[in-house]
Amino acid sequence: MLSDLRRQTHVDLLENHMALDLITAGKLGFATENRCLGVYVFDEETTNVETVRSDRVVLATGGCGKVYLYTTNRA
Repeated sequence: MLSDLRRQTHVDLLENHMALDLITAGKLGFATENRCLGVYVFDEETTNVETVRSDRVVLATGGCGKVYLYTTNRA
């Protein structure tokens, strides 16, 4: 599945990035419908905060390891 996603030319897959905040029309003060316009992300390799503008944002978080007694996440 992930290999299929990597082959897509219209998708940017940002690995080793952490979402900090969603950019919304409401937060920017636009008098339109409040919708997501992008995301601020932290690049763990460069330690830079980047602005990613997009009309579609998918957060694939992968969950948190060791939060529960039993988990399927790798240790």
